[in-house]
Amino acid sequence: MSFELKNLSEVDIEKIKRYIEEERKFVEKIISGKIKKEKKELVRTVLFIVESPNKARTIANFFGRPSIRTFGGIQAYEVSIGNRHLIITATKGHLIDLTTDNIGLYGVVVAENGIYPYYNSIKRCLECGYQFTEYQGPERKCPICGSTVVDDAWERIEALQKLAQEVDEIIIGTDPDSEGEFIAYAVYLLLQPYTKKTYRAEFHEVTKYSILHALDNLREIDVNRVKAQMVRRIEDRWLGFSLSEKVQKIFKKNWLSAGRVQTPVLGWIVQRFLEYKNSLSYFIGIKARKINLVLDLDIKDKTKLNEIIRVLQNAKVVIKNKKYFEEELNPLPPYMTSTMLQDASNYLGLGVDMIMQLAQDLFEAGLITYHRTDSVRVSPAGIQVAREYISEKFGEDYFKPRVWGEGGAHECIRPTKPINSETLRNMIESGEMEVFVDISPQHFALYGLIFRRFMQSQMTPVVVKKLKYTIEIPEIEYSKEEVGISDVIKHGWDLIDDYRIRSQKIEDIDSMELSIEKVTYWKAAKVRLYSQSDIINLMREKKIGRPSTYATIVSKILRRGYAIESGKKLVPTKLGVYVYYFLNKKYGKFVSEERTRLLEEKMDMIEEGKVDYMQVLYGLKEETDEILRQIDKEEELQQIINEVNNIFGFGSGKRGEFRKYKKS
Repeated sequence: MSFELKNLSEVDIEKIKRYIEEERKFVEKIISGKIKKEKKELVRTVLFIVESPNKARTIANFFGRPSIRTFGGIQAYEVSIGNRHLIITATKGHLIDLTTDNIGLYGVVVAENGIYPYYNSIKRCLECGYQFTEYQGPERKCPICGSTVVDDAWERIEALQKLAQEVDEIIIGTDPDSEGEFIAYAVYLLLQPYTKKTYRAEFHEVTKYSILHALDNLREIDVNRVKAQMVRRIEDRWLGFSLSEKVQKIFKKNWLSAGRVQTPVLGWIVQRFLEYKNSLSYFIGIKARKINLVLDLDIKDKTKLNEIIRVLQNAKVVIKNKKYFEEELNPLPPYMTSTMLQDASNYLGLGVDMIMQLAQDLFEAGLITYHRTDSVRVSPAGIQVAREYISEKFGEDYFKPRVWGEGGAHECIRPTKPINSETLRNMIESGEMEVFVDISPQHFALYGLIFRRFMQSQMTPVVVKKLKYTIEIPEIEYSKEEVGISDVIKHGWDLIDDYRIRSQKIEDIDSMELSIEKVTYWKAAKVRLYSQSDIINLMREKKIGRPSTYATIVSKILRRGYAIESGKKLVPTKLGVYVYYFLNKKYGKFVSEERTRLLEEKMDMIEEGKVDYMQVLYGLKEETDEILRQIDKEEELQQIINEVNNIFGFGSGKRGEFRKYKKS
């Protein structure tokens, strides 16, 4: 149930009384026979299709204990809600994908009157996990390991078609993004012969209210979003397959890959590593009572280092221009996909693939809103969740509602209930709350991160006392201004979590001149390597990639052996450097940041109905033809390898050798 709290002065009491009186008179007339009671609409049987079995089970249990049927590899949950009898089931993700049969250009036929993609059911080998669309041979084997133990989505398609024959209408409630829209369209096409009444339900959180609201506000499938997703998939296939074939052939490794987004992202990792290598310098550490300084003087020469150390041993640290001032610190906005991935990676030490899977589970369990979003907007329902928790925990005075973003369907990532992670854990473990996902400590950790960030975003600012002073070492002409928080004057969002305050704490130094007690030095890089979260933030800032693909791109680079993760930092392998330079040198105009960003903008315009998707596809076909026409020569690659070896200082070795780098 959803409600909104209002001041009594905002409510028209007389109007409410008149409405109640009119309703009372209307009922009296029905009872006396003066008005015949209207016949209610007959109960309709509805096939309600979502993506995840966990989500299907969660939704079904909102409406009592469902009856369950199992056939064709799927479970169907049956419940009644008012004038609808729901049969709730799941597709288990995508059902179809572009064929890899030798049809047209990588499964897409290009004709003068249009472009026609050919699809087949998705298969997944239960032995090796490989996903494919075409069996190997008449024995219907996995093309990788030869196993015949395969999960074929066609079995689910047939099961859905049988269910569709039992119902009056179909409602498709797949995820609220362009990928979910495409899955909905595929389901619509596969089930269209069995019922003419097919609708789309869109919801951004798995709660009883949001499901009922979606069922009462059905819409047609957004064909423009489907077209945009279709173009994305064909572009992935054409550009990905053509470039991957080039890389596989020239490097003689059939497991390599390339892509429009993957290549510039790999380039960031490679270029950052080069900057890292070239930024090695000496750093000097100084201890003077409470002051601990790290001097970055850009020293690369050992002789110069020794000279400065000799001077520092008899030098003084001088504190000048000490000044206090007050400042109001506002909370950060709630999470969207990229910021959630950044913080979960930094604070929880989890990989991006794991984070997205945990978030998916939390969403399907009805605990958070949809986790693939670029929006920080907070809905009225979200504000009400925050009001309830903050008012009860800290008092109404600490609640300050903020919408954060403009209107639209998408919302920030937030909890769906006013329950913190500790209470949630206790409720689940005691059986007070039932969830249909296996919840681990990592789930609770991620939920807690999302919960705290959201609640802080709806709280009052923190007023702090700040201290600013200048640190000087006259003997080496060093000067640096230090600014930090010395005290909290008025609490606000920090009552949820004060890490941002603690991390800015500064030592209040009384003395104006301090003797240096200890001098140390070490060699390190001034430029730090990128982490997974850094890369995801860059993808968002540079607008290449989408929330649904951020984690996939990073994990693909790691799986291909183009980079490794060392101490949470991404380090390119020799193979990764060679592949990037080859692609950039030979096919740079197709995989540049600018070209990739422009294509993403075109996708957005297709979604908005501003660009003809067929024109975009014909343009992509021309690009693919141009790539395929180019011939790669061994001597060209050797020249690129020699150039890379000189730039990076690689020794001689086999082409494409996988090499690990240790931290300096």
